[in-house]
Amino acid sequence: MYSILENQIIPAYYNKSDGYPREWIGIMKNCIKTITPQFSTERMVKEYTDRFYSQVANRGEQFSVNNFQVASQLQDYKRFIKENWHYVSVKSVDANIDKNIKVGETLDLAASVYLGPIPPEDVVVEVVHGCEGDHALTEIKTIPLDVHEKFSEGAYNYRGGFRLDQGTCGFTVRVRPENPYLATRFELPLASWANNF
Repeated sequence: MYSILENQIIPAYYNKSDGYPREWIGIMKNCIKTITPQFSTERMVKEYTDRFYSQVANRGEQFSVNNFQVASQLQDYKRFIKENWHYVSVKSVDANIDKNIKVGETLDLAASVYLGPIPPEDVVVEVVHGCEGDHALTEIKTIPLDVHEKFSEGAYNYRGGFRLDQGTCGFTVRVRPENPYLATRFELPLASWANNF
């Protein structure tokens, strides 16, 4: 970056012909010509329509058909999850942590999870991992774990893993509600996290 500044930008800005930096003006005109289509009001309105307004309109139609059947189902789901979330907990997490494991290899996990009366299809159990820095994770990624077996009523074993990135990594496991009709992953502000393991 400093090389570009020193060898291209600064000379173009200060090299004046007839009192004007012709090369710099050419660079600016080219920027305006190439950037404007990406930052116009027309593009902004189209992007808002495609990404937000159309999706909200479609969601409204989906929720209102058959005398608001989907809306009623989602309301029942939310009520059931809220009433029974206190049962949900991550009992244990086992990982094949080996000091010789290398970048790019997969760290396999097994998590013992208690859901109580909530069926597995109504939640997602996922590993949350990222790089460690300043007492927190950065560049966070999530990968769902799969139900491996049912121990007993409401108790399940989940398995999966994630590929190790460069640097010092950290990870944990969480459970959160999952329903295709939720507007976002955290429309219901509920999550159960694994304790230190």
